[in-house]
Amino acid sequence: MVIYLRILIAEDEKDLNRILTARLKAEHYSVDSCKNGQEVLEYMAGAEYDALILDIMMPGMDGYHTCSVQKQRTAINHLDFPAAGTIILRSHFPTVN
Repeated sequence: MVIYLRILIAEDEKDLNRILTARLKAEHYSVDSCKNGQEVLEYMAGAEYDALILDIMMPGMDGYHTCSVQKQRTAINHLDFPAAGTIILRSHFPTVN
């Protein structure tokens, strides 16, 4: 029996969202994708995910706020957030001198 991980991608940049989704589906992951923090909360209210790939800089609710809200929701319901973990995507990295 093969068990495929279910992954939610939250990325507002359309091309990157499409590429990440296509690549993970090609590796046989079950993938849902959305474009903002509010959609993340809606998806997670309706399904369980093994991992979340989350952009930090999204319109409306940013990735940090999205994590905070979802963690509060899951703590109230005694659920995991998600069990395997969250991968945070950053578009800008600090330079080291």
